Amino acid sequence: MEKNEKKPLIQIIDDDLKNLQVAGKSLEKRGYRVSISQSGQEALKISALIKPDLILLDVLMPGMNGFEVCKKLKANPELRHIPVIFITLKNEPSDIVKCFEMGGVDFIPKPLNEPEFLARVKNHLEIKITNEKLIKQKLETTTLLENLGQGFMIFDKDGVVKPGSTKIVKTFFGQEPTGKKLADIFELNEDERVRFKKWCQNVWSGKISFKDLVGLAPQTYMKNNESYYSLEYRPIYKRGENQAVSRVICIASDKTKEWELKKKALKEEEKGITYNLIITNTIEFLDLMMDAVDSFWSIQLYLEKEKNRIHLEEVFRKIHTLKARFAYFKMSDLVNNAHKFEDYLATLMDKISLDEEDWGKCLDYLESLKKIVEDFQSENKNLLELANKVFFLEEGNFRTVKIETVKDFFEKEVGVKSNHFINFKNKFLLGTLEERFKGFETLIKQLSAMQGKDAEFIVSENSVVVNQDIYGPFISSCIHIFRNAVDHGIEGIDERVSKNKKPTGQIKVEITKFDESKIKIIIKDNGRGIDQKDLKKHVKTLSAELEKKFSKMKGEDYIQIIFEQGFSSKEKVDEVSGRGVGLGAVKSEVSKLNGSVRVFSKVEEGTTFVITLPIYL
Repeated sequence: MEKNEKKPLIQIIDDDLKNLQVAGKSLEKRGYRVSISQSGQEALKISALIKPDLILLDVLMPGMNGFEVCKKLKANPELRHIPVIFITLKNEPSDIVKCFEMGGVDFIPKPLNEPEFLARVKNHLEIKITNEKLIKQKLETTTLLENLGQGFMIFDKDGVVKPGSTKIVKTFFGQEPTGKKLADIFELNEDERVRFKKWCQNVWSGKISFKDLVGLAPQTYMKNNESYYSLEYRPIYKRGENQAVSRVICIASDKTKEWELKKKALKEEEKGITYNLIITNTIEFLDLMMDAVDSFWSIQLYLEKEKNRIHLEEVFRKIHTLKARFAYFKMSDLVNNAHKFEDYLATLMDKISLDEEDWGKCLDYLESLKKIVEDFQSENKNLLELANKVFFLEEGNFRTVKIETVKDFFEKEVGVKSNHFINFKNKFLLGTLEERFKGFETLIKQLSAMQGKDAEFIVSENSVVVNQDIYGPFISSCIHIFRNAVDHGIEGIDERVSKNKKPTGQIKVEITKFDESKIKIIIKDNGRGIDQKDLKKHVKTLSAELEKKFSKMKGEDYIQIIFEQGFSSKEKVDEVSGRGVGLGAVKSEVSKLNGSVRVFSKVEEGTTFVITLPIYL
């Protein structure tokens, strides 16, 4: 019997014989094969011999503990792929995080809850099998069959499909392809159509080999987000003419099942990353969830009651900022739906007037976002309870409702001059903004690492006491300043060294008090700075309206254009940025607080944002 036809083999490593017996019997009743080990050293030898499908590993063992065993397993190329589930009495947040950091895929608390225990084992075995299939599929080489059979189309230099396509193609694409352009069949957008047309021109010109061009053609087609097809291309050369292309064959293969399996595996991987980020950034996540509920509520009022077109930009900014914050926690479903909502809002802002159908569709998009947040809360109750415990430990106070709700209650019931209200205000509302800004440190480190950069984030000590909740939306909007600093300001390590700069860039926040009633917040980086000549060239290609509006401005006045609605330093819109609302959102929140913001920059020295705000207590 082949190995893949056998029941999965599970290795249990625990120094307690009773625990081994309990877990082993539960697994054997379900038909699993079981191997047991009572020490780390013994377990490693057995693992190398039997190559188990899953390892259940106790943390607290004499001699070599579970973390050390896991470290050695992950260091062995033949064993590192085996999923490890920790079984432990230790359930402090720091212990749970360490389980994941050491390479564990899950942890199960002792004593074992049999149904939960068996469900987790089954789930991770399924994920392992899925991952093994994906790896195998990736390694397999796709070859052209001697008889192509079903699933191909032949097209000419204009991208038009010629007669002779197989019948299954009509099923794949929902239409008869003959005589139609591939760009229409593949439903390419404007930019993709331009690239495909250029690709065809290069293929038929013969100046570049087909082998070098094939990877630049459309590679996949998705139908109604339900079916997934891979696209391959093979040239048909003219007789007697070396490398002169006559026609090209497009081979479409139904990869829907593989795509679904891959999505499932990626979803599980994303879930693990999200959980880890929430546990290690608890305060930021809980604040985000409360801000999301508040934002959804205010947006719903705009859409149901006021229905005033003037509020669309405000809705756009709120959704954009929430999207950027949820993106950090890898919550892709919410990010993707927020992106679609933005697309729709963008089309509405170009319309002269809106009807009931327009407002109704906006509410539908909003409801989809609300449902994702509600489902997350419902499906992850244990995680959120754990996050709250971490939050209480770090903050030393108890918050189960939004602070504004409690404040309104005190104002109404006891009055703003009462000792109760004053004590509440001093304990929960007043404080420095220093800690709120420090919450961006993890995000900045992560963004820098993703781009091969190294950035130091410094928030200066300060003693300026303010009502922190009033400044909440403004601080959230500052995510756009920090993203710009990492994306466009701080250079890569090699570039900085070549400029005789320190390899590590710096982003610094300074908060000071002046005039007794105002605070000044300075956010600066020591990166490339803004080159006004390049900026003007970019504006010229971006927007004729912006170019005209700032045509007479010079020097520092001109670079304030980066705060304008519609300005973006990115050439392409993606799920996180590039829509031209980022720094405009910062300016909008500063204006709401009756403050001011201005940017200063010197090439190769860096960029500085100076924000002046009244002190609110």
